[in-house]
Amino acid sequence: MKRYITALFLVIVTGSVYGGTDFVLYKNQAFNYKIIIPRGWEKVDLNLQNKSIMYATKGKTTEIKVRAYRSTEKDIESLTHETKWNLRRIDPKLNEILETEQIEIKKNITGKLIIFEYRLNRKNILSRVMITKGVDMIYIIECRSGISTFYSYDNIFTTALSSFGPVQATDDN
Repeated sequence: MKRYITALFLVIVTGSVYGGTDFVLYKNQAFNYKIIIPRGWEKVDLNLQNKSIMYATKGKTTEIKVRAYRSTEKDIESLTHETKWNLRRIDPKLNEILETEQIEIKKNITGKLIIFEYRLNRKNILSRVMITKGVDMIYIIECRSGISTFYSYDNIFTTALSSFGPVQATDDN
């Protein structure tokens, strides 16, 4: 994890270029989060009263998605329990999560990392999901792509996930 945080620092310091990919900092003040996403990917942003969804997509099956929900839920573990995810709604053939673990995202920010495979539009999709909690927010950050292309986007996904955090007063506008 320290290697990825160092890579994130280098991305910010070197003008948002990492591994040949140009990045841009996306900030959502209303839902208090920021994340680095690839410049040039199509971005859709939807803010509702209690929910925000931001997609950065490349093609039909490769995307970085951030969902933010206003919530008083205290326990991330209960949010990540398989019965709450209703995985069969994503894909009736999906029976199990491939990997899950508690992670430290940044100092004093922890979350749950979940990796699973499912089918979308007749393609096998690999998804890496991080769930974390802010003061009154639940954040779900999903990076997904087809199984055949997922690992070619691994550095981009790792950069995005490791950059996620609350908007600070010291952030540039």
